Amino acid sequence: MVGRYVFIKMGVPGNLSLCEVEVFSKHDISRDRCRGDFDVSKLGLYNRTCYEFQVTSGGTFDVARNYCQKRRNGDLVQFIEPLTQSFLSTELQRIDSEVELQIKMLWIGLQKEPQFTSRVWRWLDGTKVDNPTWGKDQPNNYNQQQNCVVLDGNINCGEPSKINNGVVSLPDGRTTYDAKAQYVCAENYTMDGNETVICGDSGSWEPRIPQCLCKHFT
Repeated sequence: MVGRYVFIKMGVPGNLSLCEVEVFSKHDISRDRCRGDFDVSKLGLYNRTCYEFQVTSGGTFDVARNYCQKRRNGDLVQFIEPLTQSFLSTELQRIDSEVELQIKMLWIGLQKEPQFTSRVWRWLDGTKVDNPTWGKDQPNNYNQQQNCVVLDGNINCGEPSKINNGVVSLPDGRTTYDAKAQYVCAENYTMDGNETVICGDSGSWEPRIPQCLCKHFT
């Protein structure tokens, strides 16, 4: 992903899209280098990559890809690395907190092979993806129509598990992506694990929920 320009198209109806349309050198860049008729306030920068969040319209996979190709001279983004995925998910949460998005799913350039029984997923250039990073309970092939992939911003880990001899709180006041849960043990108990866990891409709290163990006195 180093140096690529990615366009993120968000809105309703239909899902959003990620378009890769421009490549920069490895030198540091500023928002001024993100050429085009873009609102600079809607641009995000990560790993020498420009991301624009366009929140006025959405559509089907084909509509999104056509927009990327015809309007932005690019294509739906491919080869998304884990850190880039985390950045995009965090930015989705930020934008949603500002404009209350009705749709929080981004089309990306990953599709299942057309055969009805196929379980092989490929980027648009034909590269096979051996171990896609699926969300919780995915893919479920709902209505036998899940042949294209989205980056889902509707991640919610639910209420964090309670623990014996301790309490848990939510400093951010939410349970969606990147939210934190804070654990504290009761007096005379010590914590086994991390006191802070985070809602991750998979829809689960990470790392594991800690335990409060009785201290041994001598």
